[in-house]
Amino acid sequence: MDETESKVTVLENITEVKLHRVPKNSIFIADLFNIIAGQNVDIEMISEIMLEDEVVLQLTCAQKSQRDLNDAMDKIRHKYEQIEIAQDRMVSKIVVEGNWLDHSPGAAAGLLNIFAQLQVPILQIATLLTGISFLIHKEDVQKVISEITKAYDFTVVYRH
Repeated sequence: MDETESKVTVLENITEVKLHRVPKNSIFIADLFNIIAGQNVDIEMISEIMLEDEVVLQLTCAQKSQRDLNDAMDKIRHKYEQIEIAQDRMVSKIVVEGNWLDHSPGAAAGLLNIFAQLQVPILQIATLLTGISFLIHKEDVQKVISEITKAYDFTVVYRH
């Protein structure tokens, strides 16, 4: 594992949005994201949870976009009254990046074991070939970073 190319980035000042009671319809979902894009909100993570009759969408963006995000959510509320919207601003994102993730079976398991040992709930996970992002409560960031840096020789970068 070449950890010299690896780093952990902590992104603070994140807002998580959950949209409940979203119909299972790609045209409908595309319209939601068009409304958000129309307010110039840059979405960072998207998760979709498929339920029997509906979808729950989870997304994140930087809190610097909060006013625009609120405007987008107001438009969604007015256009689609059945959608329930919840926001959480007490979250942070930990992004583990490096080429070693592409060729290290068990890399995700090793990172997930850290969260499990600390009993830290993971609110959202997003993966790429060379990166894994974890959305967690702000209060858990320091203990997770401490354990990740004990287990791996990663550089830690904080972005506000």
